[in-house]
Amino acid sequence: MFQELPDHLARMALFKVNTGCREQEVCGLRWDYEVKVPELDTSVFLIPKEQVKNGEERLVVINRVAKSVVESLRGLHPTHVFVRVPKEGRGEPVTQMNNTAWKSARERAANKWAERHGEPAPDGFRKVRVHDLKHSSVAACGLLACRSRTDKTCSATRAGGSPRTTLKPS
Repeated sequence: MFQELPDHLARMALFKVNTGCREQEVCGLRWDYEVKVPELDTSVFLIPKEQVKNGEERLVVINRVAKSVVESLRGLHPTHVFVRVPKEGRGEPVTQMNNTAWKSARERAANKWAERHGEPAPDGFRKVRVHDLKHSSVAACGLLACRSRTDKTCSATRAGGSPRTTLKPS
């Protein structure tokens, strides 16, 4: 599905699936939240509690993929990380990921899947939500045994929880 998204949404989705951030945390991510970690040649983002659903400051640790997304956006906007850059003019902050472009990309991806496999795409594929990317990150975090880290280190976990409790086992 990522290939069907406009560039700005594809970058946001890639960051989201690699960090476990919520949609509004991604949309509201600002350069002044970035904290350089020179010893590791990377950065983290410290999202203020006012911008986080549970009201607690969130430390977002970025992996290589998320870092490459961030670096590709550096300099496009003075305050916001994720912007939509029109063909002419300055980038504007993106305020929502779950929009018409997301829904259209999801439909195109489902149609391509159906063409390739000769049957309709599974219902869940046709209805994949922006929020589902957060769960993908939590699942990956659990597979990497992130449970052994503190909840603050693994941004994919809820405060006091673990990937196992965040995932809803079938």
